[in-house]
Amino acid sequence: MLQPTEALLFGSQFRRLYAKKIKGMAKRYGLSPIEVNILLFLANNPDYNTAKEICELRLLPKSCVSKAVDSLIRQGVLTGYEDQKDRRILRLSILPAASAVVADAQANQREFMACAFGSFTPEERRTLDLLMEKLFKNIKENLESC
Repeated sequence: MLQPTEALLFGSQFRRLYAKKIKGMAKRYGLSPIEVNILLFLANNPDYNTAKEICELRLLPKSCVSKAVDSLIRQGVLTGYEDQKDRRILRLSILPAASAVVADAQANQREFMACAFGSFTPEERRTLDLLMEKLFKNIKENLESC
């Protein structure tokens, strides 16, 4: 059974590999890794398109997300528009100028997944996905109850 330290180390190494994949391609486009991650998040999760949702779901500090969103807007790859129901909410949308960055970043995500899960059989991957869903559910329930 995985010990707590091993579980934390696993998570840290997983994040390091992902960061390594993103960092190189971000540099090619003159972006920071967080800027690339915001574009990826918005591209992969179109229903979650506010800075608040990015902070909550990616567990990123508000100040970092705010700074990165402002930078992406200034660079002309992201735009913000008022929510039709609540004018206090700013919705974010990726502009066509970001299409190459997003495509490259998504390719890097696929490459990351291939590196991390390359030796898994399709059956092992399905089993892992089911187990991870259970794990995330347990963690979420315990975070709310503690």
